Amino acid sequence: MEKKQKLEEQRKEEKNKEKNKEQRKEEKNKEKNKEKKKRRRRTKRRRTTTTKKKKNIRQKSVITEILTTFLF
Repeated sequence: MEKKQKLEEQRKEEKNKEKNKEQRKEEKNKEKNKEKKKRRRRTKRRRTTTTKKKKNIRQKSVITEILTTFLF
């Protein structure tokens, strides 16, 4: 009887350990995914701002060309 109980307890402990390991892994993965998302957001932001700036510069250059042709 005692042996059976001990064996059962050991099994339970092992199961618990495995569950805990899996939970830790999942948590780590979640954190990693969050970091990845943050990185993606950052790069997206950068991309949009650079393209906006480029567009603005193009517009300004076109405007100045038009003005110079009419004025001179």
